[in-house]
Amino acid sequence: MAVVLGTNSGFVSSAPSSDPHGAVKDNDYSANVSKDTSPVGNYKVTEMGWYCSYYSSETTFQLGIYNDDEGVPGDLLYYTDGSDSVTSTGWFKVTGLDWSLTSGTDYWLAVYVVDTLNPTKGDWATSGGSGFDSKAPGPLTSLDPYNGGVVQDSDAMYAVYALYEEIPGTNLKVNIGDTWKEMSAIKTNIGDSWKEVAAVKTNIGDTWKEVF
Repeated sequence: MAVVLGTNSGFVSSAPSSDPHGAVKDNDYSANVSKDTSPVGNYKVTEMGWYCSYYSSETTFQLGIYNDDEGVPGDLLYYTDGSDSVTSTGWFKVTGLDWSLTSGTDYWLAVYVVDTLNPTKGDWATSGGSGFDSKAPGPLTSLDPYNGGVVQDSDAMYAVYALYEEIPGTNLKVNIGDTWKEMSAIKTNIGDSWKEVAAVKTNIGDTWKEVF
């Protein structure tokens, strides 16, 4: 196994479980970020994780996603609360996320680990990726702000992933500017509050058929 973009680094359709067996890199007191392009379509991130290849003492980590600002990490768009613990080597993840993605867009996936006496390390590869950078050493106490400069390695990558899943569409389209756009949701106003419609059906031949 190795660190592979789309398998155990970057955006993935299934969560990795095996050791990437990549080169090791310190992750203490630093933010390591890896660039990838989101899948084309209507998707969201439901889980993020990273691989700890060396562990000495319990610590905590934070995961997040930056936008791309002309080839370097920009604004921190999403992040976990930083309370999740590292207790051994292996994959560590945060589930239950609901982070929307823009189709086919560059992002930077990040992991920050709180400092320990002996460095906590993760896996990375120096080729085959879309870009890697590291904000280290401190004073860095969280992912925000990153304030990075020139990217360290334009084709490297880190073993940090974002699991995505498709957001169901409505099967409905609207014409805007002579272009058909898919409607991602229909909402109705109830009690002065907009509620998303969960399903729409139409009656054909005295039988109800589901639209979405």
